[in-house]
Amino acid sequence: MTITSSQNSRIKLVRGLLAERKEREKNHLFVIEGIRLAEEAISAGIKPQFALFSSQLTSRGSEIIDKLKLLGVEAEEADADLLDRVSDTCSSQGILMVLNLLEESPQTNNHNVLVLDRISDPGNLGTLLRTAAGLGFGSVITTPGSVDVFSPKVVRSAMGAHFKSNLLVRDANGVREFCQVMNQPPLKIVLADAQAAKTCWEMDLTLPLALVIGSEADGPTPEIRLNADDTVAIPMKFDSESLNAAVSGSILMYEIYRQRNKP
Repeated sequence: MTITSSQNSRIKLVRGLLAERKEREKNHLFVIEGIRLAEEAISAGIKPQFALFSSQLTSRGSEIIDKLKLLGVEAEEADADLLDRVSDTCSSQGILMVLNLLEESPQTNNHNVLVLDRISDPGNLGTLLRTAAGLGFGSVITTPGSVDVFSPKVVRSAMGAHFKSNLLVRDANGVREFCQVMNQPPLKIVLADAQAAKTCWEMDLTLPLALVIGSEADGPTPEIRLNADDTVAIPMKFDSESLNAAVSGSILMYEIYRQRNKP
């Protein structure tokens, strides 16, 4: 039977999960939308709680529904207009899935960790997660005050990176404990700072480290700054305002990757 009512319990749940962080945390669930993210989740071995689909689904999407049914996942058809109205995107692509919030991994043998201190823009956070996953940063830590990593805009812009990295939330002391007490080898904590004495071209970034990117508006918190072992800048040809957080973080992550993978 096709879901046609906006008062359907699953429709109401999805709407709440997409709209409010507190709903995601209370239910320990989040939503992914679209064919590509659905494929990424299945490839990562994640079993959704349930899926909703509509008649707008393509043959590629229908293959996903068939896979879900083989996994024992309940997939219900919903009216296409209703699913589009619930969706956080312009179009639902005919499929969305509800997943359990991803659990922290006990992984403590990182050689690269990315620390995001109060990053507030969902697009920036999603881009940084995507870059970190692509360049081998095993864990990403966000500090309290950061945008929710499971918000729909972050999930969408990260393009499946959630399923490839260990995601944690820690305060400044927790960052140091995770990086230098729990992790083996201990990680040098390096803070991105436009005023740093050394640039990323001059600093040895081949050693195991945690790279810290501060908030777009205010930079890193004093607590995070106190816990840093060193600071690093990006060389610029002209004096200018500091770079966008996602751009600067991506440049520095790539420089770390480049230094470690020289021919």
